[in-house]
Amino acid sequence: MVKNEFEDPLYYDNYFLLRKEHLFFGFQLLDDLIKVNNDNSYTIRIEPYHIHRNKYLFNNDKASLAWLLNNDKGFLSMLLQRYGYDKESKIDKMMLDSLYKENIQANPVRGQYIADLFFIKDSYNKLQIRKNLLKYVEENTSTTDNRFIYALGYFIFTLYDGDAKDPSYKIFDEDPSKKFTDVEKAEIVANIANIENPAIEKYKSPASSDVWNLPGSSLYNLSVSHPEVIKIIEQHNYFGLPKMKEIIAKLQEEAPPTGADPE
Repeated sequence: MVKNEFEDPLYYDNYFLLRKEHLFFGFQLLDDLIKVNNDNSYTIRIEPYHIHRNKYLFNNDKASLAWLLNNDKGFLSMLLQRYGYDKESKIDKMMLDSLYKENIQANPVRGQYIADLFFIKDSYNKLQIRKNLLKYVEENTSTTDNRFIYALGYFIFTLYDGDAKDPSYKIFDEDPSKKFTDVEKAEIVANIANIENPAIEKYKSPASSDVWNLPGSSLYNLSVSHPEVIKIIEQHNYFGLPKMKEIIAKLQEEAPPTGADPE
């Protein structure tokens, strides 16, 4: 049994964590751990991954992190996906790049599947938002790279309009529009807008229009079809996000001029 970043007990693949002893290990049979020789002497075999997992987890050993990134990606993926460990940017990058690439190759819209890393329900059915993962996206968006922000923007509309009805086109195991409450949806939207709208303001220009090619922010477009989301964000004091009040105040700047051709 281990506890994730949100202090919920989880069981997964027979991993054990001894906090006082600073030891993290998987279940092993004695026959795997101890080799008895012909003269009845014995040797103890410790697999390299046990050593590097523990050196990284308890000593923040960067050499061991490099070893794990090369040899034990499954373990690092588990740390983020299962236990919410989003404090290491190299792990965040590995997971986001891999998950995005895997899904975008099937269908560009499927890039939004990365949202399953950011917004989860814990064992008490409460929304948990991985803020460090959002921070990673914020810090690694640029004039030429908005992959993750646009993917999260697409997720906003699935969050309200629902996943595809045709099973062959479904993206998520559980339809996000049914998975989250109205308040949880608004909080998710606010957290995405909190990094998307400033990024649009900073990076979108005529010179970058081939990359930043959507006409408006996800929050603006959602506010047209679901104006209630703005009210919920305001009622909940912008969910503690310092940029949101100004972001909402600027939304009307995105609106087309009165009398303009909607096309």
